[in-house]
Amino acid sequence: MSYGRINFVAQPGDGVTQFVGKVGPYDRFAIAWGYKPIPEAATPDDEVPTLDKWADAQLDNPWLAFGGEDVPSFFDPTVLTETIGKDRIETTVLGLQNLDRVAARLASAARDQNGTNADVAEMYGILLDTRTSWIRDVAKMVGGVVEHRAEARAGKGPRFVPVPSDQQRQAVAFLLKDGLAPPEKFLDPNLISLFAAADATAAVEESQARTLDSLLSGRVYTMLNQQAILDPKAYTITDLLAEVTGGVWAELGQPGTPIPPLRRALQRAYLDWLEQQLAGQGEPVDTARLEAYGVPPEAAAILLSSGQGTDFNGAVGTVLTELADRIEASMGWTGDRATAAHLANSLVRVKAIVASTR
Repeated sequence: MSYGRINFVAQPGDGVTQFVGKVGPYDRFAIAWGYKPIPEAATPDDEVPTLDKWADAQLDNPWLAFGGEDVPSFFDPTVLTETIGKDRIETTVLGLQNLDRVAARLASAARDQNGTNADVAEMYGILLDTRTSWIRDVAKMVGGVVEHRAEARAGKGPRFVPVPSDQQRQAVAFLLKDGLAPPEKFLDPNLISLFAAADATAAVEESQARTLDSLLSGRVYTMLNQQAILDPKAYTITDLLAEVTGGVWAELGQPGTPIPPLRRALQRAYLDWLEQQLAGQGEPVDTARLEAYGVPPEAAAILLSSGQGTDFNGAVGTVLTELADRIEASMGWTGDRATAAHLANSLVRVKAIVASTR
């Protein structure tokens, strides 16, 4: 089940009137496949040829395509819940526009009479979590492998096809430009002041960190490493780290530009995450917590890894050596004391991380 509950991509002026899901072609297809009697079959095994024939309907009708819940589903970016649409980036762009519209009206729509504004706080959290989830779905494209189970069974192509490297780069570019950009509608003082006395922006900082973590993850490193072995033109771990580092530290290329607080928080989270991953390189991967939820051990080992057995260490050392040079060259151009202090501290941390990779 995809749990695609609402049409969240429809925009004002599209003329769309159906926003809530209803029984459609896929539902009838899936119900028939699961429950329609096959009188001529004497055993469950006898049903398989007919079931496969029915399933082949998705070869000509892409809206009938479905994904499993086995190991491939953890690495296939087309297998998702709570989302709709084929183009993951465009779908997310449209969805974020709608979330911004909702957030802009939240203060007036959910404000209660007793002044506690508990409903505003609850809805704010739900909206921000939804935003984070949709953005992180795009990160699944990086290192992703799409399963074509029906096509392979029908002899019409390979079962597993990596997401093309250009699409992976597009996903990274989107995440750096839009996914990790401070969400202005969620940082409106007039909204946040209704329910937050302290830690008013903590939820946004956490959202940024979660997005970064999903992009720079052991799953991504392991899958990119595998793809680089099989294809010399594949997107690599070094490519990823270089592009993410350039995006997260983009202010270093803009002399005289102060680094705002939320961006400083993101840059600290970036260093925190790399330190944590490097510290885990020599440790065995504990898969128990995911296996407890039914995740197969081979999938759990990749999902929980820190990039063990990949080019991660060398790539981090190379990319952060370049970052240290950029920070050092930028330290003299800012008149903003908070930025200067942040850069000085970051330089010390970056050099220490580089040293730990040797």
